[in-house]
Amino acid sequence: MKESLAVIGKPVTAGGVTVKTGDIIFGDCDGIVVIPEEDAEKVFEKAEAKYAKEQKIREELLAGKSSMEIYGFDKLVEQKQNA
Repeated sequence: MKESLAVIGKPVTAGGVTVKTGDIIFGDCDGIVVIPEEDAEKVFEKAEAKYAKEQKIREELLAGKSSMEIYGFDKLVEQKQNA
């Protein structure tokens, strides 16, 4: 038998993190993150930008570029060798 009533619409704290109604909870195999509702738009904009950048890198890799070229490490190595 349940000994207390549930409360709906009130913040809860789990693992030291407070979650409020409207917050977004996202989890994967690496862990869980709580995105406060007031930060959601900014967080999703940054996530979309990161995804677009990763897609561009993926396309460059598929086109035959090396990660050294994509990230400019080849130029750093060349500078080091010429120094």
